[in-house]
Amino acid sequence: MSTVSGRDAFTLEKWLGRLTLGLVCEHGLAMKAPGQNWQQLAKVNAVALHRLVRPLFEEFVRRTPGSSIESKSAALAWHYRGADPEYGQFQAHELQIQLEDVLKRRPYRVLKGNRVIEVRHKAASKANAMRRIFELHAETDFVFCAGDDRTDEEMMRSIPPHLVARSVRCWVGGRNQTAEYWQKSNDKLLDELEKLVVLFGQRVPSVLTGQDDRTRSSAPERRPLDPRGHSFRDAPEVAERSGRAARAR
Repeated sequence: MSTVSGRDAFTLEKWLGRLTLGLVCEHGLAMKAPGQNWQQLAKVNAVALHRLVRPLFEEFVRRTPGSSIESKSAALAWHYRGADPEYGQFQAHELQIQLEDVLKRRPYRVLKGNRVIEVRHKAASKANAMRRIFELHAETDFVFCAGDDRTDEEMMRSIPPHLVARSVRCWVGGRNQTAEYWQKSNDKLLDELEKLVVLFGQRVPSVLTGQDDRTRSSAPERRPLDPRGHSFRDAPEVAERSGRAARAR
């Protein structure tokens, strides 16, 4: 099981380091196998990015009460979760327009996430990270993949063709064309995952309750899915018939 995140390595280690998980930080900048050191996947110099983008971010922090800047090794993010929702959305749109103009023909991508605008180097990609995960785990015969922003779309699209028919892709927040299943919120998704692992014959490890992890796992057969997408509540039926599973999140 792997967590592919936009968060920096320090934060992921703090939150998830004690669990037996593969970790990928900053949208694919580096990855860490359980019990091993971080391995750089993309060589990126963030000096030019900070020189170009930070002054603009600082200006929007001054203009938008409740917003803040997050610095990463290869990216810079402007968060407006604490701002007035309507005004924050308006400012995010303005910032995105200005960023795309400033960064035109430069090797950076502007990403609009859940109340965040992030700029990262094109070399850092969740899709590249997923391809590396599958290279390391060639025996994978089932994939569960969940996400809620544009970087997760590229992650879902990177699932190898031979595994697409044996995967469950779930979007959080509503319907999305890259995923067959969807759930309204992270809490709802976690509820469904707990039901799913019961069908796999596992006991769910819980960070909140401190329960132990059990390593036995199994993989489902796959039935045809409605391409229009539907609630993840149907997914346990897909996962009920089993073999061995490797899940990527």
